[in-house]
Amino acid sequence: MNARTAPHSLEAEQSVLGAIMLDNAVAARTGNLAPLDFFVQGHAEIYNAAMKLIAAGTAVDVVTLSDELKRRKQLDNVGGDAYLGALVENVPTAANVTHYAQIVHEHALRRRLAATADEISTAALTPNGRSVLDVFAAARQRIDALAIRYVNPAIELVRADAIRPERIEWLWDGYIARGILHLIAGAPGTGKTTLALAIAATVSRGGCWPDGSRTTQGNVLIWSGEDAAANTLVPRLIAMGAEMSRVHIVSSVSDSTGERRCFDPAQDFPELVLAAGRLPGLRLMIVDPIASVVAGDSHHNSETRRGLQPVVEFAERVRCAIQGVTHFAKASSGRDPIERVIGSIAFAAVARIIMATARLPEDQGGGRVFARAKSNVGPDGGGFRYELRQGELEGEYRGIVASRIEWGVPIDGTAREILAQAETDTDPSEQTERAEAAEWLKALLAEAGGSMAKVDVVRAATRAGYKERTIQRARTTAGVIVDITGFGSQKRSVWQLASSIVPPTVSIVPTADAGMNGTHGGMNGGAAAGNGGSEAEVF
Repeated sequence: MNARTAPHSLEAEQSVLGAIMLDNAVAARTGNLAPLDFFVQGHAEIYNAAMKLIAAGTAVDVVTLSDELKRRKQLDNVGGDAYLGALVENVPTAANVTHYAQIVHEHALRRRLAATADEISTAALTPNGRSVLDVFAAARQRIDALAIRYVNPAIELVRADAIRPERIEWLWDGYIARGILHLIAGAPGTGKTTLALAIAATVSRGGCWPDGSRTTQGNVLIWSGEDAAANTLVPRLIAMGAEMSRVHIVSSVSDSTGERRCFDPAQDFPELVLAAGRLPGLRLMIVDPIASVVAGDSHHNSETRRGLQPVVEFAERVRCAIQGVTHFAKASSGRDPIERVIGSIAFAAVARIIMATARLPEDQGGGRVFARAKSNVGPDGGGFRYELRQGELEGEYRGIVASRIEWGVPIDGTAREILAQAETDTDPSEQTERAEAAEWLKALLAEAGGSMAKVDVVRAATRAGYKERTIQRARTTAGVIVDITGFGSQKRSVWQLASSIVPPTVSIVPTADAGMNGTHGGMNGGAAAGNGGSEAEVF
């Protein structure tokens, strides 16, 4: 096998060695890694010496390892003290050593498999008097031996009392959490990519979310297979006030010969993990579209789960939130939003949080809605209105036009209810029924002094022959806003008449005294709305 093309990863080998010197305890997490698994002979010698020292109870650092290699007359072969020091300096954390070791081990297995294939090919072409059955039997033994040694899994059982419970680390409470996979799904034209970039911009600068809360600043990693960085991604990030020095865009891949090619998530994700390991404080990664990580058929459950597994493991290992972007299937209106995610149901099953997007019809004030369709780690339902705005960049980028997000008020209801109203058809008879229901609702509230508890409104509507869904849809037409107080079983919703419920929206771009939702992160230029304050509930 040609050594120049033999599978290997110098970065992974260096990271394993640097991690062990950084924290000797992680040596126990390198699995079945052996010195022969290293492609570079010097790396094999360093690893062997380090593991021997650890086994003898000696702390491993640059000094002790240098002494041991010098005793073995191998120090010069591995690059000397300077190379040992560089190994430690170039690994940012020892936390990812298991993944680095897996990469080294897998490349070693590929090399051995290729070498075995060469031997089998030689035996088949020059049998030296052996029958084809003998050659086949010998080939099978070689392959089986590799499988037994390198492929068969070793199952580890962990007692539950040895696992320390951990709290969810939220970047945006209830919406975006570190260490898990999220999806933004919706129909074309709802601004899914721009939404993802708005989230990235907020994380990059440690800005405010639409509810007024502030996130921890961190680095962001973006891969897009659909939009160009220079004319789309970067202008939008600038328009939304991103801290550009904290945003990193995946560009291309260079192989061992220096050749460059486009990054392929389905093929290159392990190498991306290595690159991401060099980004301290990585908080968010965007993958657009998420289906690109699946090498096989993204409509096939097992292939989709196999493709998503490295993504999920990366999120857990790096403690990074991953935001995947995807579409709704065609002709799926009216179904549960989770079932509408295009491709295999595995996308929705593996993701812990799913946000759905939709356009609002003009008779509901227009704009778009962003709703929580699923959450396995927090509450679901609810969301926010938002608008897509086009604007010209300022300063040296004048003349470049980019999209940005303007957030509006919160909305209440399940994602299915929210999308059902947003995607309602325009049948004339339905419009007439809604108009009649709106007039009835205004009269009901007026007679009650202008407001009434939602449960009482629904009871009265049922007695009057209106379905709850019809009343919900009629509410906007009637000019009704909703005041929500409390949580869970204490939550109370009151419907009240108002002159208008079309909410003012504010730019996502922060100023010196304002967050992305107004002064101090408030919804409408004031203080952030509290749980007991008034919020506009659309559904």
